[in-house]
Amino acid sequence: MAQANIVSGFVKTAEGVPLMGVTVSVKNTNRATLTESSGYFSISASSEETLEFSSVGYTTQSVLVGDSKEISISLLAKESDMDEVVVVGYGTQKRSNVTGAVASIDVEKTLGSRPIADAGRGLQGVIPGLSVRIPSGEVGSDPLMRIRGFVGSIEGSSQPLILVNNVEVPSIQMINPNDIESVSILKDASASSIYGAKAAFGVILITTKRGAKTDGVNLTYSNNLSWQNPAKKLK
Repeated sequence: MAQANIVSGFVKTAEGVPLMGVTVSVKNTNRATLTESSGYFSISASSEETLEFSSVGYTTQSVLVGDSKEISISLLAKESDMDEVVVVGYGTQKRSNVTGAVASIDVEKTLGSRPIADAGRGLQGVIPGLSVRIPSGEVGSDPLMRIRGFVGSIEGSSQPLILVNNVEVPSIQMINPNDIESVSILKDASASSIYGAKAAFGVILITTKRGAKTDGVNLTYSNNLSWQNPAKKLK
């Protein structure tokens, strides 16, 4: 039988900051302890046993005790992929936590891969449940966008609420498609509890791009030419 000794030490981050509340346990036993505010710990272990250091947000490490009576280690931060998020009225939430009917699109694949006249026409046929109808071929005409049906009431409008960076805009024609970073659609009536009666027929949330502090200035120019009058008059 190996002789059990008191093993102590300190647990810190890679930057040398003491870690409090790190679980220090002897592998395959029920002996465990927690580090103090200074990162100090003390536990009984024999030379043939292994200590495990684990904490939320850090990589678990195992150290064989051997002849050492003092063991000090540095835990490395654990890197994990971020869950898919959805922009809603009260901030950014994980998709798994959102109970309402929410849809979002990949702007780069949807709007950046094809020439479009405006953002409304770019959303046509992209998001399930969002109906985009072009009333006429007139240049600059507003597309009819509906989420919960085209007929809402006799006198009221069934147009969805359009918000750009949480600011209401009367028409999606006012937004440059090249400035859009993300688009989320709130489909169900629960959006009314956040935005009020105007959101009874859904909400279109648009977030614009922001400038980066590290990158240089990039200038992109695009142009569309169109005529409203025919080149040749018809008799």
